[in-house]
Amino acid sequence: VTNMCNFMYSLPLINNVPHYDTSNVKNFSNFMTSMSNLTSIPNFNVSNATNISQMLEGSYKLTNLPDWSFPNVTNAFQAFQDCSGLTSINLTNFSNLNYAYWMFAGCRNLKSIGDLGIGGNGKAVNVAGMFYNCSNLTDIPYYDIKPTDMDRFASGCRSLTNNSVINVIKMCLNSTQYSYKNLMTSNWRSPLAGTQFSNSYYQDYVEALTAAGWTC
Repeated sequence: VTNMCNFMYSLPLINNVPHYDTSNVKNFSNFMTSMSNLTSIPNFNVSNATNISQMLEGSYKLTNLPDWSFPNVTNAFQAFQDCSGLTSINLTNFSNLNYAYWMFAGCRNLKSIGDLGIGGNGKAVNVAGMFYNCSNLTDIPYYDIKPTDMDRFASGCRSLTNNSVINVIKMCLNSTQYSYKNLMTSNWRSPLAGTQFSNSYYQDYVEALTAAGWTC
């Protein structure tokens, strides 16, 4: 089996699932979407996965995920959106990821995401809304990517540390979509709307970025 798309789509009464051999599966899209009573998930083999779009979207009672590595995944659109029971994750090796938009949007209790291993060498990645309304998230690493879309990337992440805000700004400056000037004047679509990034901190961020060799 290589395709488990829509395998257990929207089965709200199921709260646990058995382990299946998924070692050859490439398509996990909508794998267990909207399973609103699912509290845990086995450590499925995802080593050959290429598409995990909406894999667990809306499974809001999940409190943890296995320590999955995703070396072949290119599409993670809304993969874990609204998994609001998650507080920390340890997902790694997203080095081939192209689409991460709305990947963790609405994970409002998520505090720690680890490194994720996204991109490298200025890889082009769509990260629009990736952490939208992750209101308890404190740290976002700097990813060496060239974002193709960063709208609302960390919008609503009101618990971010200053260093994380600076990391987001650096990624914005790697894109052609945003400059520092239009970040300061952009609307609710801004990657940092609803965070502590505001005019009152303008000089602090300029000084920190300038010291690190960035042009604002």
